[in-house]
Amino acid sequence: MGNPEIKNRFIVDLSGAKYQEPLFLPDSYLLKLQLFLPDLYLLKLQPPDTKLRAWKYLKDGKSPYQNFIYEIGKTYQFDCNKNEQILCAEGCNLATLTWCLKNFSDADEFWEFEVEVKDLIVPYATDGKFRAKKATALRKIDRKEAVGLLLKAMGK
Repeated sequence: MGNPEIKNRFIVDLSGAKYQEPLFLPDSYLLKLQLFLPDLYLLKLQPPDTKLRAWKYLKDGKSPYQNFIYEIGKTYQFDCNKNEQILCAEGCNLATLTWCLKNFSDADEFWEFEVEVKDLIVPYATDGKFRAKKATALRKIDRKEAVGLLLKAMGK
C-alpha cells in the first residue's frame, strides 16, 4: 500500500484558489461541455473566414431528400436553421466524407463543397453532420475515389 506519510505529501487542496483561465473550470461545467459539444465543434473555433471542405451525398446531382439540383462551380445561399439543438434542418447539410460513406453504403456520388466557418451550424448531437448558410459545389467523385482519398490521407 505504501507509506501514508509520503502519499499525503502530494495532496494539495486548491479548493479555495481563484483561477481565471478556462483550464480550471469547475468539473460540473466541463462535464456539461463534454455532454453537449461534439468534437466537430472545433470547426467553430477556427477564424470566421476560414474555408473548409465538406461532403454531401447526391443522386444524379440531386439531394435525395429535397430534390434540390446542384451544379459544380455554383455557390448556393440557404435559409438556414441556426438552432444547434436540431440535428437535421434547413440549410446545406454537409458531413465528413467518412460519415457519407458509412451512412449511405450503396451511394456512388459524393460532392465536395467549400464553406466558411462563419456560415456553419454544428448541432450539439452531431455524429459527423452539420449545415451551412452558404456553400460552393466544387466537384463530384464516386465511391472508389472517395475511399482512395481517405486511404491517401491515411498514408496508404
